Amino acid sequence: MRIDLAVEVSVGETRRSFRIRECSRGGDDLRVCLEGIDDRDAAAALTGATVRVSRNDLAKPRAGEFFDIDLIGLEVVTTTGEALGSIVEVIETGANDVYVVDGERGECLVPAVEHAVVAVDLAERRMTVIAEAVEYSAKQTSPHEPTSTR
Repeated sequence: MRIDLAVEVSVGETRRSFRIRECSRGGDDLRVCLEGIDDRDAAAALTGATVRVSRNDLAKPRAGEFFDIDLIGLEVVTTTGEALGSIVEVIETGANDVYVVDGERGECLVPAVEHAVVAVDLAERRMTVIAEAVEYSAKQTSPHEPTSTR
């Protein structure tokens, strides 16, 4: 796919601007050809680089899709109104993303799937989830699991 997108590439403290000439996908890999990077050695020097793109240059997400950065800091509540905390990280697992939520009761994980996430309201900075889909850390118990009184 031919593309003309400006990107900033950072390797350590060095930052350079490039334009993407071509982009193609091969399985889970993304192959990008940058203007000015014309041989293997120049490309190898960019291994592990951080690539930044201006948000204004990206296509708008479709309905039900979100940029990860927009989800960080969202308040997460269950459909029963229980506040779980705020999203602090989005983890890519391969099967689906997972939202890491940190709150007063500790950390919990919410799978980024339809049967777990009921609604995302970016304007209100809130995500509503099904309580039974939340995975709590080993240190805490789900409020939906019985606890022993012994």
